[in-house]
Amino acid sequence: MPKDRLRVPYTDFTGGVNEDDQPGAVAANELRIARNIVYKGRALSSRAGSTRLTTSALNSGAAVTSVYNYTYTAGANQIILASAGDKIYSGAKGATPSDITGTATVTAGQNTQVHWVTVNDTALGCNGTNPPWVVDASANAAALGGSPPSFGTMATKWNYTFGAGHAAATRTIRYSAMGSTISWPSANTVS
Repeated sequence: MPKDRLRVPYTDFTGGVNEDDQPGAVAANELRIARNIVYKGRALSSRAGSTRLTTSALNSGAAVTSVYNYTYTAGANQIILASAGDKIYSGAKGATPSDITGTATVTAGQNTQVHWVTVNDTALGCNGTNPPWVVDASANAAALGGSPPSFGTMATKWNYTFGAGHAAATRTIRYSAMGSTISWPSANTVS
């Protein structure tokens, strides 16, 4: 026999989600279990579900090696970036993707996985084979300036960009000059 559920309207979710095991530890403005919801700041709404990104093929027959949600301008804008074969694509949800490869060199192959990171409103991509590339808010791809190594992965923290997994020194982490993605001093290494 199904249990009767008590539905209680809430208008204040400032306490957020409290996953404490003790039911008595949950305040009146908190939720203990919240399924299929999105909670941002003080707003609570049901999850929207999923939508097909596109019905157009990307570089037909080539391996898709990345899909990245590039968010910029303090989260106000976003573009979907993807790499397939030797091409980089951009597009909005539901729109036909555009080839934006430009001057970036991308080696095709299912084993050249692309990793992305967003730094100062630009997306940086790398695959461990080619020099990293940059995509700006106007969705143009180009080789990243400053001659950084061909990183396998990149990250950003404390206003520095870090790169690792390059063939010349697989166990070395390189980092950029502070606040720059195009200056990679040779002394900026961690082994």
